Amino acid sequence: KLYMSILGSINWIAGIRFDILLALLYLSWSTKAPRRHHLNMALHTVYYLFRTKYLPLVLGGPPEVNLISWCDATLGSAPKGRSIIGSFTKLNPTAGAISAFTTATATVVTSGFESELEAVQKTVKATNRIHNILDQFGQSLSSIPKIFGDNKAVVEFVKGAGVAKGVRHMQLRMWYLREQYLMHNVDLTHIPGTTNPSDKLTKLSDSPGHLSYTIDIMVLTLLK
Repeated sequence: KLYMSILGSINWIAGIRFDILLALLYLSWSTKAPRRHHLNMALHTVYYLFRTKYLPLVLGGPPEVNLISWCDATLGSAPKGRSIIGSFTKLNPTAGAISAFTTATATVVTSGFESELEAVQKTVKATNRIHNILDQFGQSLSSIPKIFGDNKAVVEFVKGAGVAKGVRHMQLRMWYLREQYLMHNVDLTHIPGTTNPSDKLTKLSDSPGHLSYTIDIMVLTLLK
């Protein structure tokens, strides 16, 4: 009961503290039968939030609205061989993130290509959802929504370079993404994995790496 109470509070505050999403995902895997280790990790997360409670929610930046997202995926790093995918979206490159998620795939995927493809698919759907909300508010975009990923093979495939064979279980996702790209609903661009800020949504990091990720996703640079 104590563990579930703490986890519920962490889940609530994670709506504006995207820097703890990976920790929340890890803790949520053990709700059925948590051990002392999981309770200690939950308490450690609460202590981290207490030490950093001064961090504000920053959504500022230029007035132009230009949706931009980053996504990443790991292979087989979740329980039962599932993969972890993560993504976050900003209203422009210098603004704070308005949406982010970290989750495990519903099924076991057998290749890094497939896990990255699913990450891009979920990111495109999240981007389209945010775009629809902006339309309802009468906000127009200054350019086509951009998505950055660090798997070059996925980026090239979505843009029509190459044909994947023997992957019927992935075809719906593949052609959905190609259709979205050809309709100019999104633009997909490759970036190196070392500069992909969403990398910290799927992988553990050291203290300097996590600090850099926190500054980027919460755009604390605007406070200078």
